[in-house]
This record gives sequence, C-alpha cells and structure tokens, in this order.
Amino acid sequence: MPETVRKVRAPPPWLRTAFSALTVLAAAAAIYLGLANTDTGDPEPGWALESAALHRVAVIVALFLCFYAVIVVLYLAAQGRSFTELRLPGGTGVAEPETLEEETEALDDLSAAGKSLAAAIADHENRLRTLEGLPPLPPDSGA
Repeated sequence: MPETVRKVRAPPPWLRTAFSALTVLAAAAAIYLGLANTDTGDPEPGWALESAALHRVAVIVALFLCFYAVIVVLYLAAQGRSFTELRLPGGTGVAEPETLEEETEALDDLSAAGKSLAAAIADHENRLRTLEGLPPLPPDSGA
C-alpha cells in the first residue's frame, strides 16, 4: 500500500513569533524558578550527587521541558493538529493505529498470548503438584 504524503500548511508568521516568544519566556521562567529557592534546609538529593549546582540545573531543565511540552501542545492546537505519533531516538516510537482493524488485530494477538500463557502456567502448576504428590488441579480452577 503506497504511503500517502500529507501536506502541512506553514503556520502564519504571528504563530511562529508567538511560539518563539513563549519558548524564550519558558526558558526565562525555568531559570528564575530554578534559581529562586536557594535555601530549603534539606540536603541535596543523591541523584544530584549531593551537589546544589547540579540539582538546580536538573530542576531548571525539568521545568523548561514541562513548559515546552505545554507550549508545543498549544502551538499544534492553534493549527488544528494534535499528537498522532511520538518518535524517540533510535527510530522507536508510538503512533495511533491507522485503522480499527489494526487495533483489533493487536488486541486479538494479545488475547491469544494471554491464553497461551495461562495454559502454560496451569500446566506448570500441575507438574509441580504432581512432583509434590498432590492431585492435579481441575482445568477451570483459575490457577
């Protein structure tokens, strides 16, 4: 089946300007909030190697990523688009199914795998019970 190419219109200049301005504002807010609270009295967490500077950098990065995610969702919503897929480094990612049949096939495969696993567990349980000198469980006991 040939892959169709959807053309996406370029966003209007005001939207690009607003996106850039909000991104700069998010960076400034993250830096301000990350540096504002300096004396909490608590020791720095172990994941920050007990370094106050590293902890502040991590807080600033986390705040910026949260702000940026909200800005991207608003930017896409202003264009009438939404997230349909999420790609990660290395080519992995998730996407919404192309058709309902594709989703149904995936659910059927998962259901078949679950039934196969349940049968293998019941068989294993019966073998263990036989080794222990106990009678096997009835087929529909849920074990």
